[in-house]
Amino acid sequence: MVLEKILKREKPRVYLGTLAIAPRSDIKRHFDEWGMFKKEDLDSDLRKSLSEILSLPLAKNVTDPKSNDLVIDVVVPKLQSGDALDLEA
Repeated sequence: MVLEKILKREKPRVYLGTLAIAPRSDIKRHFDEWGMFKKEDLDSDLRKSLSEILSLPLAKNVTDPKSNDLVIDVVVPKLQSGDALDLEA
């Protein structure tokens, strides 16, 4: 009986809640925001990349929530930027 109830249970729907990136306070943040030719907004670029990778519908757009729905909140506590340059002789 219990196993049958578990197997027939409806799978939860998964939504993306909040994508948050903790603000940087170190001196390196001033250097990391400059790319090769222009100033970059690392926070919004990272937020965009994460939302594309996770590819989940947004929780704020749910019109008929169910009791078994799940919402994932993502927090990036630290961020380190890097570049790769291809140098030829």
